[in-house]
Amino acid sequence: MRNAPATEENLTLNIDAINADTDDDVKKHMIPVIVDGIKGKAGIHTFGAWSLRIGMILSEPHDELGTEFQTKYFRFLEPGKVEWGNDGSTFKIDLVRPQDQ
Repeated sequence: MRNAPATEENLTLNIDAINADTDDDVKKHMIPVIVDGIKGKAGIHTFGAWSLRIGMILSEPHDELGTEFQTKYFRFLEPGKVEWGNDGSTFKIDLVRPQDQ
């Protein structure tokens, strides 16, 4: 499987939150990813809140993130490497290319 490191730009969901009736509508547009080796979907959006955040739904529990995770405290240190929270924790995130889904 050939993946590509995710960036803030390619994870940002280009949908209008006002036109999305529910948080589930936004989740439908999330992008296939692999987070620390776990398949899932992720995106950067407000998810019904006031500020941008990164959110993900994983196919199995991650030791630190669980199966559903959101935080507004994130930054990309480099493509594919995200620092989150306030203690320097990181995770690796790659886009799953369409031919690899």
